[in-house]
Amino acid sequence: MKNIFLKHLTGFMAAGLTALCFISCKSPVETNEKFINEAEKLMWKKPDSALTILNMADTVLLDKNHKAVYKLLYTQALDKTDGDITHRSEVFGLKDYFERTGNLNYAALAAFYEGRIFQERRNNEHALIAFLSATAYENHINDHRLKGLIRLNMGILNYREPNYTEALLNLQKAYNFFLLAEEPMYQVYSLLLTGKSFILNGNAEKSLQSYEKALDICKENKIEHLQYEIIQDMGVIFLSSGDYQKANDLFFQARTLFSSEKNWMTTTLNLAKLYVNTGEIDSARHYAQQAVKLFEKVRNPHATVNAYYILSSIEEKDGNFEQALLYHKQYADSLFKIKDEENELKMFQIREEHQTDLYRKKNEILAYFFWIVGLVAGLIIITLVFLLYWRSVHLNEKVRKAMEDLKKMADNYNDKEVTIKNLVLQHFDIMRKVFILQNTEKKQGINPDLLKKFNQLIYNTDEMDWNTLYQRINDLCDNRMIRMKQVFELCLLTDEDFRIFCLDYAGFLQQEASIILNISVSKIQKRMATIRVAFGANRKDNIFELVRQKASETTKLIQIQTFENRKISRVNP
Repeated sequence: MKNIFLKHLTGFMAAGLTALCFISCKSPVETNEKFINEAEKLMWKKPDSALTILNMADTVLLDKNHKAVYKLLYTQALDKTDGDITHRSEVFGLKDYFERTGNLNYAALAAFYEGRIFQERRNNEHALIAFLSATAYENHINDHRLKGLIRLNMGILNYREPNYTEALLNLQKAYNFFLLAEEPMYQVYSLLLTGKSFILNGNAEKSLQSYEKALDICKENKIEHLQYEIIQDMGVIFLSSGDYQKANDLFFQARTLFSSEKNWMTTTLNLAKLYVNTGEIDSARHYAQQAVKLFEKVRNPHATVNAYYILSSIEEKDGNFEQALLYHKQYADSLFKIKDEENELKMFQIREEHQTDLYRKKNEILAYFFWIVGLVAGLIIITLVFLLYWRSVHLNEKVRKAMEDLKKMADNYNDKEVTIKNLVLQHFDIMRKVFILQNTEKKQGINPDLLKKFNQLIYNTDEMDWNTLYQRINDLCDNRMIRMKQVFELCLLTDEDFRIFCLDYAGFLQQEASIILNISVSKIQKRMATIRVAFGANRKDNIFELVRQKASETTKLIQIQTFENRKISRVNP
């Protein structure tokens, strides 16, 4: 704490002396321009000092170009000192200005900070578009740090989508740029995220290679605060692969590098998972309970969900079913909290996007409105009335049909029959949702509010966990689902194709499947045709039987190949 205070104090003193020198020797205009130039020099290494100098400048005395540069640099300094940049809407439009004036370095920086503002507002779609526009300057500027930051932030957004293939491409480019810029810290950040992307993309070997390279850079450059996270992630990889001893060693190695209670929270959860897998129930319970206390202390609902789930599994394995049920209820409550937070975030994004659009189009809308209002006011009113009426009729009909299909699905549910279709209906909680919608319909009738309720219940939810559904079907059908999914992946078919196939296989009508998946019936028909082509089936062939046969053949081939590999390894130890 003392070192941080001294660092800031030194920066402020340096900035103050620099400013005093300028003020005493130059005219006001020259002084303000010097402030900007000096702040730009200090930006990367001493952003605190850069921000202090920029606060001393009188923007009224600046010309148009220097004002534009000032706005951009002030946003950059604010961002680098962990300030709030979400309100810095004046950055929008600077990219076009700098491009017109021929200053591509500033144009690239302005495009980057458009993306950063959207990123801080959690509007990832617009942020990615802005970062993509910034990459157009890569071949025209020499600032490798900036080029690396653009690619790094694109990689972060790709990772969160998730789109791990794109993330890996951008992160590799970011690492190469930071290598040219000789920025070891950013190199480690790029490699760390690359390792996470590889493991989530199913490539543990390359993930470990990225982590090991990042760890070497940390040790070489004495970057201690990131070593914990790298070693911890490596331990998770070994935990997932079943090498529990190696995972245990890495977790306890990471423990020696703790810099905060937050680090220990993550380790406790991983140790709980480790001991669950090794059958050490008491140790698993001990660490899982610690994790819950720590995560609730810092109000981290996502991590708390995992901790309660592990505790529920532990108590269930130990035969404490009443306690397991209690933990499962707490697990469900934590999930609802996450859902509430995400709904609030969506509303925030909508408001921010609306405000941005208003800022950009304000003058254009006003001019356009005053020019045409007198000529076409009557026509607009008539058109609006017609469109509103048509839209109301169309939406009411759409809701009515969807409600009928949902009711049919709910009516066909039989909790006494263990079938795939009943399992799907149960997993997506169709009966409860239909009950809520029917009560709403009885009270209000079919209207726009019912449509909002319908969309909120059916689509705006995180309950559509297909992987969990596949696992439940696997348990019901002797791992048939995982084998069929492997066949789809081998045939280069998409996850959406497999979902359509699963619903068709479970006995859902195409109209019912379109409601569950939120896609049109025509698209379902096209994708089923694609699936048939991929498996070489004609209209008369039973596609389900073909997929089962293909899955069985593939499983046998994998078993034969595994057996042959084992024979070879025994012959050549």
